[in-house]
Amino acid sequence: MVSENQKLKTYLVEYENKKVRGKKKMLKKLYWYDHEYKVMYTVYGDQLRMRWHKEWKKSIPDVEWDKEEKKWVMKEPVYEVSFNLANNKKEIENWVKNVASRLGVELNREETDSKGIAIDVPSHISSQIEYLLDRNLFRHREL
Repeated sequence: MVSENQKLKTYLVEYENKKVRGKKKMLKKLYWYDHEYKVMYTVYGDQLRMRWHKEWKKSIPDVEWDKEEKKWVMKEPVYEVSFNLANNKKEIENWVKNVASRLGVELNREETDSKGIAIDVPSHISSQIEYLLDRNLFRHREL
């Protein structure tokens, strides 16, 4: 805890929006028409890959039943790269909860807003806190 006669500095640790790379299963709707039985089948995947079936003596799609999706999908899944926006709010909150609280840093709920988390820091350890914020790549400014 901070005594009343110590001076406090308030820092706003700002949230940063980042592009996060992820992968997503490619599931396009593909159609295969069985001319022998005159039936149209719907298969999901990136492209229709066929395999030879010896007993039936014909090419059929190389598919399997997906229990989660509840549909026929290609056996070899293909993934596409997707970029999503995310912010570092959870990382900052965990840092304040775990690291900064041990050093006597307190959360300032009055100054905290949607742009970031405000923290009150005793002035004698403010340089250490700034170093830790820089080390963790958190953007911050003094209020």
